[in-house]
Amino acid sequence: MRKITEAQKKNAKIQRSNLSQLSKEAKFKIQTKNLPYTINEMLVEMYKTKLEVTTLKSFANWRKEGKKVSKGSKGVPVWGMPRKVKEEKREGVTEEERKEFSFFPIAYLFSEKQVA
Repeated sequence: MRKITEAQKKNAKIQRSNLSQLSKEAKFKIQTKNLPYTINEMLVEMYKTKLEVTTLKSFANWRKEGKKVSKGSKGVPVWGMPRKVKEEKREGVTEEERKEFSFFPIAYLFSEKQVA
């Protein structure tokens, strides 16, 4: 297991904050236009328009199709599948008192312009 540096933690926090802000914009568009989209679906539509692409897929999905994502390509962030995690142990807190919550990781999508 690799150790995460402070710089990586800071970068992840910035990326999460940026994605959160973009998600608020997506939610606003969904509500004002009464669209039947999830936030991730709206994010994908926003990215497609901005990047002028037609397809966005995960690294794994491109590989399943036999395509290779070009080295050095930067994906666009969306919310990953929620994961159940437990709060860290603290002194004076029993196992029963530790609460479980959902954590949404960041997933990255790549366009057809980034694959060969």
